[in-house]
Amino acid sequence: MKGIGIYDGDFIQLKEDQNLVRENIKRVLTTVPGERVGNLLFGSRVREYLFNFSHVLLEDLEQVIISAITQWEPRVDIMNIDVVVDEKNQEQVNVDMVLQLKENLDEFNLSIPIVF
Repeated sequence: MKGIGIYDGDFIQLKEDQNLVRENIKRVLTTVPGERVGNLLFGSRVREYLFNFSHVLLEDLEQVIISAITQWEPRVDIMNIDVVVDEKNQEQVNVDMVLQLKENLDEFNLSIPIVF
């Protein structure tokens, strides 16, 4: 599978398979619903937890992430997900996932730090 990546200094970048999916998942988790013109439902509720982090259950945040990826990135299955508070920075949560491409069953890891 191929697709257009996010602008990063070059005009357009074509990305494939795992790189494309990685970028799309990061885009889903960092976009607030209502923020994307043309698709106001796109995104995740992860930022809702930004200012309430001391009251957040990591299991709730994990479910929000799973729900968003399941809805907006149908090319992957989530094989495993761990959401843990960073030991060095208590205001950061590390999301570590094992994902599997449905197209060819390739598994890969994705780690996303979320700072609150």
